Formats: sequence, C-alpha cells, structure tokens
Amino acid sequence: MARRLPSLRALQIFESAARHLSFTKASVELCVTQGAVSSQIRKLEQELGVRLFTRSTRQVTLTERGTLLARACRRGFEGIRTEIDFITERSVSNTITIAVSTYVTTRWLSRQLVDFLEEKPEPTIRFQHTVNSPDFEMDGVDLAIRLGKGQWSGYRSDLLFPMDRRLMCSPDLVKSNRGIRALDDIAAYTLLRDMPSIDMWDEWLEFAGLEPRNFTKSLSFSDPVVRVQAAIDGRGLVLADEFCREELDLGRLAEPFDIRLPGYGYYLLRPEERDDREIVCRFRDWLVKRAARDQRKLKLAS
Repeated sequence: MARRLPSLRALQIFESAARHLSFTKASVELCVTQGAVSSQIRKLEQELGVRLFTRSTRQVTLTERGTLLARACRRGFEGIRTEIDFITERSVSNTITIAVSTYVTTRWLSRQLVDFLEEKPEPTIRFQHTVNSPDFEMDGVDLAIRLGKGQWSGYRSDLLFPMDRRLMCSPDLVKSNRGIRALDDIAAYTLLRDMPSIDMWDEWLEFAGLEPRNFTKSLSFSDPVVRVQAAIDGRGLVLADEFCREELDLGRLAEPFDIRLPGYGYYLLRPEERDDREIVCRFRDWLVKRAARDQRKLKLAS
C-alpha cells in the first residue's frame, strides 16, 4: 500500500517558509497568520517524525532533512505549475505541433499546408523534425507521422500512404562494367541502414530470398534524407519508396530490381487516451483526406 502523503496545504506552507526562511514572510505570501504557519509546520514535523527547522529567537534555518524536503516540494510545485500552464494554454491555443521527419515534410507535407491554411487560416502549424519516437507529453506534440506497420502500443493510427520498401541506388552503380546485374551482386555494396531498432534491410533481404548474414558492409544514418542523398552520391544502396519518384524520374536514383517489401506505410499517430482539440481534429481529418487523394496520384506515377 502506498504511504499516505501529508496534506498539500501543509507542504505548501512549508515550501513557502523554507524558501523565505521566515514564518512571517510565508504568512504574508499565503494570506494566513504567522500562528497558522507555525502550527502547520509543527504538525508536519510530528507527522513525519523529523525536525525540519532549527528555530532561534529571530530566525529559522532548515535542518538537513528540511533542506531535502524543501527541494522536493519546490520541484513538485514547479512541475504542477508548469503542467497547469501547459494544459490551460493548449486548451485555447490554435498552434498545432506535428512531429515528422524532414524526408516526409519536404516530399509531401509542406506542399499541402498552403492549401490547408488557405481554407483554415486561424491555426499555426509547428514542426518538430524528428527521426525518433516523439514525446507527445514533454514536447507538446499533437500529431506525428511515422513509418511502420501501423502497430504502436498506446496510439491510434490512420494510414496515410502504404509504401513498399524498394532498393534504390545511384544509376552509376547499375551502369558500370562491374555494376549490379543480379541480386547476388548487391553483397559487394554498402547497405545504407536506419537505426537498428527500425532498420528494414534484413527483412527486405529475406523477402528477396537472400541471407542477411552475407551482407556485412553497411553505414547507418538515422535521418532518411541523409540516407537517400548518400545513395544519390553513390555511397551505397538504400531502401526508399515512392516519395523518391522525382529522383527516379530525373535519373538521380535507379531501381535495379522490381522487388518491393510490402506491409509498410506512413501513419498519422495520436495518443489513445488524449481528447484532441477541435483544431487538431480538423487538421487530422484534412490530412487523412488529402493523403487519400494523393495516394491515387502516387499509384498513377509508380
């Protein structure tokens, strides 16, 4: 069973007296009598079984244990104040924060926002560019776009784009005399990998009928923009998707094999237990509809 905490009022009075090192100043700050401050602190000391202040005729000083409790109370009350400010500001704020990689932002999302803001000019869209799991609480994130299979514990997800994982590389690696002709040839080249926890190369290799253990040359980049650019520069092979259509059409990337690992896509995430603000709900619904429209365009282009 959890230990019962002292009353919040007693801790508040103690924190004020500890901060000022004065019962009189604490009584003024909290609009109570000095006697009430002394009484609450005495009761708190009795309840805890420790002395919190050393009292003298004209001043009080904190004991060692009083200093520890004062520090804990200060952190606790500051945390409460911060969270109250956060939730009350968010309830009326028109700012929408979306966590998304620069890869998705530059290849799709940023092009859509002009249309959204023309239809609904009141919100402010704030990007948190991230390649890691977003912290919805600490970073004030409303929505997130992530690549995966749609299974994230504690989150609701809407599929924006199904995106098979496809091997792409610089055309020079295909055209050279010792270039990529057959699947076995790719073992000679560097695999441009994602972070180990979400890298998909081993899954793609197995899907292609290859043994992942035979592919030992690799470089890891957590940022997909960096991985794609490294492939364009001829530094290795990358798993990419239809968002690289422009690079394929311009001949900056090539797709040597028609082997596409299914089951992946870009999803719009939000916490299961959070009630979204109306402006966030409208933006979420708009994004899902816009993605459905653009899915058809991407299929025509692929």
